[in-house]
Amino acid sequence: KMAIQKFQLERDVLVYCDIHGHSKKTNSFFYGCNTAAKGGFSTWTKVRLLPRVFAKNNHMFSYRDCRFCVQAEKLGTARVVMWKEMNITNSFTLENSFYGYTFGDETREYTMDDFRKVGESLMTSLLEYTYLLKVINKETRLTNGWLKPSKLMELTGVPAADLLASELGREKEEEKRKERIEKWLESLKKY
Repeated sequence: KMAIQKFQLERDVLVYCDIHGHSKKTNSFFYGCNTAAKGGFSTWTKVRLLPRVFAKNNHMFSYRDCRFCVQAEKLGTARVVMWKEMNITNSFTLENSFYGYTFGDETREYTMDDFRKVGESLMTSLLEYTYLLKVINKETRLTNGWLKPSKLMELTGVPAADLLASELGREKEEEKRKERIEKWLESLKKY
């Protein structure tokens, strides 16, 4: 905490993130706080920007599993202390399942390579986040602090897990279609 206070004398802290393992849920996901540390009308959007970018960049990260709230029993956690006492808007806990992640309609076990890819995607997402934050800040200045959720979705794109599930669904449908054609062709041979 003192190191961050000292750092804040020279510059703002853009993101605080501690990384944990999770034993009850699958996927990687964030626990975050509901609004920006210093408030403001567009704070709901700003808190969700990095998680949405991350979800677009890695199919093992689930935006749907993210939670943005501060429960009474969590007031002493690093994430909440950094948010509340240090005014760090983007204060997260990145949870990673000890078991696995959703891959279409199945669950796959994490490998060490998968965990490394999650870390790489986090770094890529942080870089992309810095660019998108400038766009959002410009947009909110033009609209007196208002940013439509649809604009957030437009800027951050479709989560990679959703794209993967859609692609796997199309592949399954194609396989079923081929099976139906083969059965039909087999039935024609009887005549």
